[in-house]
Amino acid sequence: MRSTSATAPSWSAGRRTPRKRRVSTGCRWVRCSTSVDWDAETITTTANLVRVRGVGLVRHHGKTFSSRRVLPLPGFLVKLLIERGVRDAAEDAMIFPNTQGGWRDSHNTAGRLREAFARAGHGWVTSHVFHKTAITVLDHAGLTARAIAGHSGHCRPSITQHVYMDKRADGRQAADALDDAIGSMRRGV
Repeated sequence: MRSTSATAPSWSAGRRTPRKRRVSTGCRWVRCSTSVDWDAETITTTANLVRVRGVGLVRHHGKTFSSRRVLPLPGFLVKLLIERGVRDAAEDAMIFPNTQGGWRDSHNTAGRLREAFARAGHGWVTSHVFHKTAITVLDHAGLTARAIAGHSGHCRPSITQHVYMDKRADGRQAADALDDAIGSMRRGV
């Protein structure tokens, strides 16, 4: 898929993990809203961006305690971030600036993504599809709802389970567990 150079890094880095678009667009290299620890391969998120009517974009320190968290980054994403900007970038440099070097509005980013996906023949794809897909990958890898909720920024694992996780029975585990329970009852164990 081809997209504009301003959209591509935001899509590829921000959407390959279950981070929300507003958090990804508010990232800075060090201090301020986000800090990347290159040795530990983690990113510390402490703020996001919100649009305030009549004011514009404002850094917001999150709705909940889980808005402030340290997330381990997959190796491929660390590599992409290094390619995006050197490790010794200026302290106030943004990871995903807009075309004028300021904060990237998540609504504008969503619009550019919609245009890029439509041009690629995937008009049905939204940024939320990537959020859900990343959570599905974590679910299929066997992570608990709590671990997935913590990584994706959900304040309650029940939200993650109810909205994002696969509810279909997988394999024979449930049936075998019931067989074992009935077998134990019949044997009087």
